[in-house]
Amino acid sequence: PLPNLVYYTCVARGTVIVAEHYEGSSELRAVASKCLEKIPPFHSRFSHTAKRRMFNCLIDSPWVYCTIVDEALGKKSSNSYLDQVRDEFKLFLKARDLPSDGEGIGVDSLNNGFA
Repeated sequence: PLPNLVYYTCVARGTVIVAEHYEGSSELRAVASKCLEKIPPFHSRFSHTAKRRMFNCLIDSPWVYCTIVDEALGKKSSNSYLDQVRDEFKLFLKARDLPSDGEGIGVDSLNNGFA
């Protein structure tokens, strides 16, 4: 069987994580939070690799979709994965009649429904 190459995924409104999913260590949330704070302005995508882990973000204002993956997954596959997360998240919001701009959605408020 193939190992899981996706360690952590989150959806944030700015730097506020509203939904997340992770395999293994919950410490990855702290790593993701620090990375969210350091995303360069005016970018639509951002990635950084360290210690064989790639941190990859898709910025689609006001939402930021982030993942931490094994570098073996590659940038193209990681980007495709984030595109899928974005598309599913938009459908999730619409199906629950939640505002697409995220107004009123708080920290971790969507974890139970979007994991």
